[in-house]
Amino acid sequence: DYFAWLQERARKRHDLGTEYISRYASDARRWEVLLMLQYGRTHRLQTLRDGTKQMVPDEAERAAWDRKYYSWLEALIAASDAHDRARAEALRQLIDHGALSVRRGDPGAETTMPAKVLGWMDRFERENPGSGPLASLYRTVAMMLNAIDPARCVRFLQEKRAAHPGDNYPDAQIRDRIDRFLRLVAGQEQPVDELWQQLQALDPRFTDVSRYRGKVVLIAWLAVDWSSRTMELEELYRKYHDAGFEIVQVA
Repeated sequence: DYFAWLQERARKRHDLGTEYISRYASDARRWEVLLMLQYGRTHRLQTLRDGTKQMVPDEAERAAWDRKYYSWLEALIAASDAHDRARAEALRQLIDHGALSVRRGDPGAETTMPAKVLGWMDRFERENPGSGPLASLYRTVAMMLNAIDPARCVRFLQEKRAAHPGDNYPDAQIRDRIDRFLRLVAGQEQPVDELWQQLQALDPRFTDVSRYRGKVVLIAWLAVDWSSRTMELEELYRKYHDAGFEIVQVA
């Protein structure tokens, strides 16, 4: 009953929101209403491996809604009557969505999205100096750039690190997040034997690197009890293991 109520609540919120936007097309509050509709109208119940239940958007409907929703967000950030708070949230969502589309390999995203995402990032910085979300947004953009060109990712991170020299929050947090990501990017360029020595330091049972040579190895850094991600790893393993795919999971 509880999950049925959640599904109905999501449908009502979406229907009321889209009706409001249509009826009050000149009301500045329509932009804040729009931001409540990010996850679409229809949700389904998903049961994870450990029995945990959660609501997830219907995939087919969500894809169609996303095309409309993110174009509306671009209209929001260009609108003169949008509140600063609404514009900041719209920019954050556009950066997240655009960067993820590049990392997923969506058709055409790699050629069109990086410039747009970097432009949105510049605008967010100008309009929200000292904002707490900056550290997360820098990492989001860096992951996008790293998927295209690790050297470009490093240049971006170094530039952003230099722009936050203070000891105050969030400068110190930003430098810490950037330093950690720089170490991750550098690790991708390490010789495999050196990387394997680091894994052996975490768990001495990793003694034989030869069994992985000539294969594609995914090193997954995540908790073993994070059910949704663990299920995705198991699906990847089943699908590609016979073709030479291995997973080393570091919890």
